[in-house]
Amino acid sequence: MSDPENNNKALFILNPTSGVQPVNFILSKELDRRKNEICYCKSLDKEDTRSIIKQNFDKYDIFVAAGGDGTVHTVASELIGSKKIVGILPIGSGNGFAKEFGFKLNVRSLLSDIKRAESVDIDVIEINDKLCLNVAGIGLDSFVAHSFSKLKLRASFLMWL
Repeated sequence: MSDPENNNKALFILNPTSGVQPVNFILSKELDRRKNEICYCKSLDKEDTRSIIKQNFDKYDIFVAAGGDGTVHTVASELIGSKKIVGILPIGSGNGFAKEFGFKLNVRSLLSDIKRAESVDIDVIEINDKLCLNVAGIGLDSFVAHSFSKLKLRASFLMWL
């Protein structure tokens, strides 16, 4: 984990298996290049993400989920009910939650947002002891999402305008 002396109160948690590897590789390089500006770590899995947040809970005000909807869900689930802020660097395959709230894949822009420390409260629901932030489903959609989460290979589709 990087730990610059001029801590900006935000910890980026990178999910290295989220989305497609070229984007992840470029993001890793960008975070490495900014290691004197930001604090970040790479998470091995959901449990590692939870552990990272618990170990650093009192050190940071903002936790940035660098991943997709699953990463956002894991980070936010640990912070719901606290005064902590969740930021998002969308590098997943779908990024539905990030798109809905206007987060973009731009580290410089996100750092600017973090400095402003503006946030918005959102509603969450709980179904069968599980928190839902963006979508909730039963049946086929949950089967597809669960199956997709187990895949080793990910793909994203790019649209050229």
